[in-house]
Amino acid sequence: MKFTYKNCAKKKSAIDKLLAYNASLQSSLGVDSTPEDKLIVQSETHRLMSKIKAIDSDFYDYINPKRNG
Repeated sequence: MKFTYKNCAKKKSAIDKLLAYNASLQSSLGVDSTPEDKLIVQSETHRLMSKIKAIDSDFYDYINPKRNG
């Protein structure tokens, strides 16, 4: 059995924490955010997505907005 986000509580918890952190970062951006702020959040989002991919690549493919072109 392959352990994934859907059937492994440990993986689900780890990914959920990363997604919650990313949501917090994204919500901190606003109309007054500088280009530097946006770049920092974009970089951190990329790092978090890489961590998610390492935990469960199938789930990463599912949530990655750039998947399938």
